[in-house]
Amino acid sequence: MALGVSVALLFIGVAAGFLGQKSRMCFIGGFRDFLLVRDTALLRGLLSFLATTWILVFILGRAGVIVPRYPSTIVQVVRSHAGDPQGPLPDDIC
Repeated sequence: MALGVSVALLFIGVAAGFLGQKSRMCFIGGFRDFLLVRDTALLRGLLSFLATTWILVFILGRAGVIVPRYPSTIVQVVRSHAGDPQGPLPDDIC
């Protein structure tokens, strides 16, 4: 199931990227236009993209399609990035 979800999300990402490129959507350009000439056309696109992403992640999370895995302590993060030979802490300790 995880492979199928990953492939589906890859296709969704490619489709979103294709549509973003064809629509000439540019997030940095949105900030630039807003700051220089107060044009909000591209900035509205950025805000709608963020809102859509937020809503889809919420819906997929509630449906159980995506399950976030957060480290329970900062020690796990430091050990995993530092290459500590002991590795991450077991989940039952945290």
